[in-house]
Amino acid sequence: MHSAHVPQFRSPCVITVSEAEPRQSGSKSRPAFTRGQLTALHNDIRVLLRSQAGAFIFEYYQNTLLPTVACLLLEEIERFSSDLAASLVAAWTHFYCHALPTLEAVFIQVKNQRTSIRQATLLAFRDCVLLKLASRLEPLLDEMNAEGSVPPAIRQMLLVLQSVMECYPPSEKRLKLESLVARVVSPYLGHRGLYEGGYAKPVIPSRELDVAHLRRPSVVDPRRLTRPLSVNSSTPHVETLSDLFCLSADRAFHRRVGSKDIL
Repeated sequence: MHSAHVPQFRSPCVITVSEAEPRQSGSKSRPAFTRGQLTALHNDIRVLLRSQAGAFIFEYYQNTLLPTVACLLLEEIERFSSDLAASLVAAWTHFYCHALPTLEAVFIQVKNQRTSIRQATLLAFRDCVLLKLASRLEPLLDEMNAEGSVPPAIRQMLLVLQSVMECYPPSEKRLKLESLVARVVSPYLGHRGLYEGGYAKPVIPSRELDVAHLRRPSVVDPRRLTRPLSVNSSTPHVETLSDLFCLSADRAFHRRVGSKDIL
């Protein structure tokens, strides 16, 4: 019952990727929203922000919606695995030019102190799409770099993704991305040092990582939920944030329907 209203909220986020046609990147894209749909979504999100789930919407977006979007996009890329470079270019172009602006438009009201919707979405592409393909992409990048045939979209993708700094010292995933960037951008100055010639290891190493781990973190990570969440004594027990989100969405929906019936 609770989940019946959630797909209406999730569908624009998921459909914007699942309806992508990477092999037909030159075709004209359909509008992301029908008339009045974006306004309706903003109204729904505004109601949820005022509910008990309001504080957890960003976490729900980051941990539930984005992995779903990334999974669909990765499946689309792997459908054409015989030409990984062309498939990745088409998928990135759709994601960066259509999906990312759409998601930003939908969740423009949702704020987070440390990470924006744009940053979280780019990180999801990095972690759940690009780095999943890293083992196959590394030799391909080396080959294209040697031939001087790296597609501009591949270079743009790597540079855009490396511009997102989610934490300091940098995570292992960011350092993995750094080695990919170094293969197509030369010279490139990263956390590990100065890269040249398309090599995955720096020609001039840096002590930045050693120094960074000695510094005291300036920002303390927010408290994480380590046990099942119970909203209050009058609220049914909630095991996950998804349950809380569905519960709040369901209550908001029934309040709106009830107010319309009264009028």
